[in-house]
Parts: sequence; structure tokens; C-alpha cells
Amino acid sequence: MPNRISVLGRSSLIAALFLLAGCAPVYQVAKPDADTGLLPTNVEVKPEEIKTYQPSPVAQRVRFVLLRTASGGLNTEPYNEFVFKALRELGITEIMSRDEFMRMVIDSPLRDTVGNATDPVALSKINDAVGPFIIVDAVQLNAGGAWYETRLRVTDPARAEVLLDLHRLRANWSNLDKEVNYPVLNVLKRWFDESKALPDQPAAERESIPKTEI
Repeated sequence: MPNRISVLGRSSLIAALFLLAGCAPVYQVAKPDADTGLLPTNVEVKPEEIKTYQPSPVAQRVRFVLLRTASGGLNTEPYNEFVFKALRELGITEIMSRDEFMRMVIDSPLRDTVGNATDPVALSKINDAVGPFIIVDAVQLNAGGAWYETRLRVTDPARAEVLLDLHRLRANWSNLDKEVNYPVLNVLKRWFDESKALPDQPAAERESIPKTEI
């Protein structure tokens, strides 16, 4: 009986450690595959988890990507650093953080004209003033236990148009990055690649697109 109790105790401890390891938000950025350019994982995002997927030639003209991250219930800074590094590994190198963006607005004449720099109307005005950029919002929440909820959205601030919207709930059993993070970031990489392969819209046509007057 003592031996059986000891075995059961060790088994319970191993199971508990396994679950804790599966839930721990430890982020690591791997090198993309040399052939595909994607982060290494065998997991794919399901089609039904992608709400909007609209490649756009605007990605060819942007001066920078505004990266806004959040990780409710987790430590935001490691997740922000992870996404930032991962985007750079995927070839998206001109990235501006939320704080850098706010400093840019505050240190320029824009601070007197745009008001709240997170408002869609203000973002459109900033886009017109500083040159085109796009917004990447990445949000990750622990949904309980080993489950993680991830949202990824790409927005063109010129017209507040959502170009990519992904919402995913996935359990992390062994590797948070390969099971949860890399598949989502690979969708973003494909979106950028497909956007850059599109024929660009002539400048005259872009300027003729009506904007809503406020």
C-alpha cells in the first residue's frame, strides 16, 4: 500500500507539473524556415478562425507598422517584446511601438490638431500627415488553465478599414509558441506577402477615393 500511494503521489505531481508547464507564458522567437519564410510549426489556423482576410497593396507603401499589444492577466511586456522580435524575423522591420507613436505625435504639431491619438478619425489624420502606416493589434488572454485566446487584427487607418481579423481559442499542451503563437503570426506573414504581390493602385486612383468629412 505505501508503494502504491508513493506511485500515485508521484504521478499526480508529474501531471500537475505538466499542466503548469503547458500554461506558463514563456515566449521564444525561432528562426523562420529558409524555404517558406514561416515560423516552424505543424499547426495551422483554422479557416473559421479567420474572420477577415483581405490582402491590400497599402502594405507596399507603409512607412511603418504601429504595433499595439495587450495580454490581459499576463505580463504584457514579454508578449510585446516577443511579437516585436517575431515580426522582425518575418521581415517586417519598420515597427513603431504604441509609446513611440504617442511620442511622435506629442513632439510634432499634430498634438494640437488630432486630439485623442487612438481615435479612428485622429489616426486617419495622422496617417495623412506622416505618410501611410498600418496598425497591427495583437492581444493574448489566458482563458483558464491551458487555454489561450488570441486576437490579431490589421487595420488601414486611412479609412479605418480592417484588412485582417483573426480570433482563435487554443489549448497549449506542450509548446506555447508552436501551438498558439507561431500559427497566428504565420497568417500575418502570408497576408503581408500576398499584399506585396498585388499590383499597386495608381496614385491618382488612391487620391480619388472619397474620405468622410467630419
